Amino acid sequence: MNTQNGNWFEGTKMQERHNAFGVSLVLGNQWGDEGKGKITDVLMQESDVVIRFQGGHNAGHTVTLGDKAFDLHILPSGILSSGKQNIITSGCVLGIDLYKIKLDTIKMTSGELVCDQKLEDIIRKDTHGSIIRVGLVPELESLESGGIDTKKSGLKISGEVIVIGMHNVLLDAFDERSRVEAGLRPIGSTGSGISRAYASEIQRYHFTLNDLIHHPNTFYRSIEALWLGYSHNFPKISTQDLIECAKKEREKIIAYIQNGTIELISNEIEYIQALHTAGHKIVGEGAQAAMISSANSFFGTASNPSLETFCSTTGLSPKHIGNVFLVHKLPPSSVGERPQYLRFEQGEALDTFRKKYKEYGASTGRPRDLWHHPIYESARGAWLNARGIDDESKIVPVYNRVDALEDSLALDNGKIRAALGYQYELQDGLSQKKKHIQVGVYPDTPITQKNLLKNYPERSGQLDLFALSKENVYFVEMKGDFENQVKELLGLYLSALFSGDEEREFLVGTGPKREDLELRVGKPLRTMS
Repeated sequence: MNTQNGNWFEGTKMQERHNAFGVSLVLGNQWGDEGKGKITDVLMQESDVVIRFQGGHNAGHTVTLGDKAFDLHILPSGILSSGKQNIITSGCVLGIDLYKIKLDTIKMTSGELVCDQKLEDIIRKDTHGSIIRVGLVPELESLESGGIDTKKSGLKISGEVIVIGMHNVLLDAFDERSRVEAGLRPIGSTGSGISRAYASEIQRYHFTLNDLIHHPNTFYRSIEALWLGYSHNFPKISTQDLIECAKKEREKIIAYIQNGTIELISNEIEYIQALHTAGHKIVGEGAQAAMISSANSFFGTASNPSLETFCSTTGLSPKHIGNVFLVHKLPPSSVGERPQYLRFEQGEALDTFRKKYKEYGASTGRPRDLWHHPIYESARGAWLNARGIDDESKIVPVYNRVDALEDSLALDNGKIRAALGYQYELQDGLSQKKKHIQVGVYPDTPITQKNLLKNYPERSGQLDLFALSKENVYFVEMKGDFENQVKELLGLYLSALFSGDEEREFLVGTGPKREDLELRVGKPLRTMS
């Protein structure tokens, strides 16, 4: 494995492809929180357009500008750089100006789930007693208070984006509580209204931004139609309360459109294709990640960031894309409900690691769980993320926080271990017989993406994973001195992404700063010695 020093993008094949094809895509290849912003922040300096194409304000990363730090959730990362176009497409869901609510106010009463409080009484406040607001407008206000001229931010939003309303926020919390009361596993929702907003499109309600601006009465009647089914669960929150919230959202976004901060796009595909044809360089910014996408898991986010969804929302094809950056963090971490069999045990060592590496969610502040290195999950993420790619040499792996691997040894008795497979018993619903399921790679099997994905369970089958323990997992231990252990680990990760054995360029994060990235070249590791 060779190391190339200097600017990680300058003079590389990545830069050649970015300039030749005009598009690069940044995607999380684990459970989120991988440090995608570090890649996006550099790419946008080489580009003209940054596109957020999936998700809502439950995502987040921190961007530092000089001595100021800004938390971005729904806004594209290019918002802090002058001269960029920043586009939010219809693949996203848009919270304009919402309140966080107390999720524990929905309780079982006489056999029914009921929130017996007024809306103003369940709105969360911070430690200073101020109402917690989230969404587009609070983010813009935060930038403005930090000295950013948002009128020069080039912010453009598709008129077909679904708008998140307070009705979505309330029902998101209601859904989570309903699952628990019925004996199902919780999703680990942030209570942001994301899943209910996505669902409203399938339910044929009229909740687009175009509806809110141009056909407000239709938008309000959709709230009324939806709330007819839930008013008895929220007896003190009326349809009119929710319509008033929507009216305030409408007033605020219209004000930003009229003062020139936001431009409404009427045909996003035509608009984006014209930018590409004119030679503008584009970055697709994927919030969240493959392993928690709605395409893979019930226990994650409602969005589906991937090459497929980027192409469908922008009208660009895989042939237009020069790079697909698949971002990992070592060891992986995330917030939310996940199968626990790979999780590092809670304790002092984990708390110390969290504090040193700031392992707390940017959107929620919740402490993140950390996980053993799941090589088969990396293969699954790559399959979901890059499905349809025309040339796998366009895949650029990123392994952030390799500098933390030495500290992570304290979490696992001084070892670096990786999971290549697991096994469990499954009760067949037709034959009533038990089936032995073996997922992934086991001894004497070449380590390839195809083998790593052997018998990988579909979404419904992933429920069984919550019953697994570490005893079900096939772990391999890295050998030799620490430097060789890191080399082996990265070789295993490469084996999950590439079918060939030729050398590949990849990036290693050696620290928290944007410039703490190192370009390396290495080969996939097909067998463990």
